[in-house]
Amino acid sequence: MKALLIKLTLQALTDQESRKRLMVIIMIPVMAVFLIMTLLVYILTSPFSFLTGFFLSGEERAAMREFKDSYGSTVRIISDDLDWGVGRYPMPMKGRITSDYGDRIHPVTGRLRHHNGIDIASGVQEQIIAIAPGQVVEVGINPREYGQYVLIRNETDADGVFYTFYAHLAKVYVLPDQEVFQGSIIGLEGGGPDDPIPGNSTGRHLHFEIRERASARSHADPYYWLFESAGDFMDSGEEEMI
Repeated sequence: MKALLIKLTLQALTDQESRKRLMVIIMIPVMAVFLIMTLLVYILTSPFSFLTGFFLSGEERAAMREFKDSYGSTVRIISDDLDWGVGRYPMPMKGRITSDYGDRIHPVTGRLRHHNGIDIASGVQEQIIAIAPGQVVEVGINPREYGQYVLIRNETDADGVFYTFYAHLAKVYVLPDQEVFQGSIIGLEGGGPDDPIPGNSTGRHLHFEIRERASARSHADPYYWLFESAGDFMDSGEEEMI
């Protein structure tokens, strides 16, 4: 069998037309492998938005295009106006904490449910900042729950890599893959009835989460990041937001 293949190959090499066909047969799989490898390299080296773009709805794509047309790649910076508590990081927004981390009675459904973050309300459409330097992982819209939101991958010497999640934003000032600094203004407080895409909210506020990983299930208590320890920072006189 081996000798027959060698003989046929030699015969093919002696015939010009056969040589052309043989070259085509050889080049087709070679080119296919090359194209596949090139595509894989492009995907692996492309920004995260290349991958997430496939999963965006038409509404989300339109919002992203509108933002790019309005702001380009601008990051707004707060220089000396950070609201520090007693912890390692500044508050993501000026205001009062109206809902704590942990189990609570959901203000809308009336059912017991775990609250994965804290809610902060200002009474006005306050600016929201990145609490630590990092890179924007996701900018999205969840009309049924979080409204407009931003997820940032942060990295610091003190805590390594962690993620911060900001939800119920009236406006978003960052793009996926954009670098942010501590104090970069990433959006404006939303969630009110007059705000665009408020999500499932009883009033204007910021829903803020600390996550150990990008997954929503990896949430941690923000008090241990914003304050030295969980303490009496809850203003019991304020109406609870979600």
